[in-house]
Amino acid sequence: MKKIICLILFSFITLSMFSCGESKQEESKSSVEVGSVTTIVKDIQAANGLNKGKTFTSESTVAGEYLDEALISSYYGNVLDVPNFTKIEEYCVYIEDFDTNLRIEIGIFKVINSNDNTMVSDFLKLRKERILEHARNYPSVDAEPFANVIIDTIGNYTYYVAVKENRTEINKSIREKLGA
Repeated sequence: MKKIICLILFSFITLSMFSCGESKQEESKSSVEVGSVTTIVKDIQAANGLNKGKTFTSESTVAGEYLDEALISSYYGNVLDVPNFTKIEEYCVYIEDFDTNLRIEIGIFKVINSNDNTMVSDFLKLRKERILEHARNYPSVDAEPFANVIIDTIGNYTYYVAVKENRTEINKSIREKLGA
């Protein structure tokens, strides 16, 4: 009798170990389909020689490598209106600001609820308007990347591409990686 009970227990333990392993594989398959937005942005940086700026990512916990409230307000908001980043599940933004007269930026934001894509699009449009207004006041500023910025939404992702060169190719690459 003890042998039968031990055999049954051993069977249940073995079965439960295999079933747990299968669900982990299934989870990793679904998360690999799109991949990390940080990986997507860094791949685009590497492919296009965008290495003179800063990369801010939700994956980092190191100060200066993620967007804190002050950076969110200065880049994407204004004194009265700051985007609610608690609605964003994941983000990665590359901002090339070594040349104050030229703004090169690429960013991907994944929202928790696709209804919040409008909020993300709105603050990206506000960013565009602020940079173009700054360029009108300072003629030496090259605002061409933001004059022709691409802002698009795919599923739970909203992204923007503000570059001088390879804009169409970068847009196509992001769309492919986000499954469009």
